[in-house]
Amino acid sequence: MFKKYTVLSVIFIVVFMYLVGTVLFDSDIEVVSIDNHDSLKNNIKIKEDNHYIEFVSDIEKLSEVRWIEDKSIVFSEQNDKENTNNYKFDYLNKKIIKINSFDGAELCKNLNGDIKFLKKIDDKQMFVYLKSKVNNGLFILKNNKELVKILGDMIYNDKLLFKISSNNKKIAFFDRKENAIKVLNLNNKKIIKLDYEADKNLLENFTKSLQFSYDAGYLIVSYIDVKNISKSTFSVFGADSGKLYADEIMGLSPVWANKNLLIAFIYADNNAKLYKKDDTYKVMGNRVGIFNLKTRKIKYLDSIKREEIIAPFSWAKDDKFLYYLVRNVFTKEGFYKLFCYDRFNKQVYIYGDYFKGENLECFPDMNIINNNLVVKGKVKGENYLKIINLQNRKFENIYEVQEFLTDCIKNYSHIKSIYKSLNDGTLFYVKNNLLYLYDDNLKYLIYRSRGFITHIIESPSKEEILVISKVNDKYEFAVLNLKDCKKYLKI
Repeated sequence: MFKKYTVLSVIFIVVFMYLVGTVLFDSDIEVVSIDNHDSLKNNIKIKEDNHYIEFVSDIEKLSEVRWIEDKSIVFSEQNDKENTNNYKFDYLNKKIIKINSFDGAELCKNLNGDIKFLKKIDDKQMFVYLKSKVNNGLFILKNNKELVKILGDMIYNDKLLFKISSNNKKIAFFDRKENAIKVLNLNNKKIIKLDYEADKNLLENFTKSLQFSYDAGYLIVSYIDVKNISKSTFSVFGADSGKLYADEIMGLSPVWANKNLLIAFIYADNNAKLYKKDDTYKVMGNRVGIFNLKTRKIKYLDSIKREEIIAPFSWAKDDKFLYYLVRNVFTKEGFYKLFCYDRFNKQVYIYGDYFKGENLECFPDMNIINNNLVVKGKVKGENYLKIINLQNRKFENIYEVQEFLTDCIKNYSHIKSIYKSLNDGTLFYVKNNLLYLYDDNLKYLIYRSRGFITHIIESPSKEEILVISKVNDKYEFAVLNLKDCKKYLKI
């Protein structure tokens, strides 16, 4: 009897394992072996869904990935001999082709050395800062071929000494020879000099101390006195003329409005404080000021007792509202409230329930994306997002958000993000290797990775994104169509 049950048990286990194996095999994605001797693979199996195409390669070292204009993706593999193999993923025709080079998609061959800065100007141009023995300075790379030098050595203690306006029309930089701040107009190539004395502290915080207005017509230069914060000031110059429009306003962390010549700041008095965390400064105070550059007048909001205002601020898209976070000075971990100043009604509204019972570690950042206010911080050492809908005031807390990269370019020091936004206000974030999308106040689960998501890279047309994951030490590629995502996956 015992033997009979033993045999039946063994048969049951074998059948069960076979069925499980069959299910797993059918649901699994085939690993595509990219043979270095093959120039073309037409018979690869690529998984296709309603809104994405994906495959898992046998690549273990990925050195570079780029989109090209025909909606294909080129990528480089670094093998054990430190050689590079290049491939083209034609996902529309479901082909992977070995290529000799990036077919013009790779960065210019003259870009030898470390890339310290990259910023896209348009589809044919980008800013590149190179540091090498041959090339050292800021360049414009045209059509991925022509390298035009704009500025020379712009590094101080490994920090960049230039600031590019958001519309890419002007560059503020530090001239070492004349010990002066200058502004370069890229349209007419004219350079103007600001009558401002630069010190060591400004050089250490150059990019954070300078801010162009929304149209790049004006430039804020901030002076932060780390020893006596109440003596900190900011001045406003004309970015075309160099004319001084506002001299040494007692304020910290000034922020331009989006469409108006308004500047919100924290009043620099004896109540202002400066905290240093992770090599960055955070400013707190108890009074908000709004400077109108046209009238040269400052409106101060009522000071807040026993509470601290946290910079920076966030302006609404139409500049009607100004949002800022406030915390109780007696709460160690920080109990935060959201304040909103209505510029037209001249009223301050308090939304305290958003953070009730939460212990956000100092110090959160805040940004407005489309109709959502996004607060980024940490809770118990983990990345945290709070997304507040500014229209209906509903919100969502998202804990343990994963970091990812937004590009893959060799010799470039990348900065990881915990969310990514596109120009249309679309917002992405990753949790538990699931990729979520926020758009038009709706939430979508658009992709489930079998591994660990490492990159999210948008296409030049903004219609697709490339999601790269690590699956058992191999790289998985998935191309998602954003329009189709919204048809199927609303949650």
